[in-house]
Amino acid sequence: MLQHVLERFTEEARSKPVEVKQSLPAEPLVVRASEDGLDSILHNLIGNAIKYTPAGGFVRVECSSDGEDVVLRVADTGIGISKEDLVHIGEEFFRAKNAYLQGFPGTGLGMSIVKQYVNRFDSQMSIESEAGKGSTFTIKLPLWRE
Repeated sequence: MLQHVLERFTEEARSKPVEVKQSLPAEPLVVRASEDGLDSILHNLIGNAIKYTPAGGFVRVECSSDGEDVVLRVADTGIGISKEDLVHIGEEFFRAKNAYLQGFPGTGLGMSIVKQYVNRFDSQMSIESEAGKGSTFTIKLPLWRE
């Protein structure tokens, strides 16, 4: 699924241009999540990373397992998020001040959708960011155990 979402953004990244680097596992990893929910998480994280990264920057998408969880990390060299705004990421209709002031389009719903699915899937999300220096979003989703 991750590969399919990355393919959806190939043209957008190429036209900016933003380089998208990826590190994906050799074998598929299966998580406890709905297909629609996982697609929404991936679509919003990768889409935002590309949208908020200026031309010449890069986005790195990594997926691995720590034995208990699938660890998904999306890092970018984008506009970043201030400490003041970071605590509000995931609130419905919230947009970081620098995104708004720089004229990036958006509704403030993408990260709230991500947060809702992360909670629904009994997962964890962490964010590291600094205004002007980019962001790293890390999601831990429980591995599927039969």
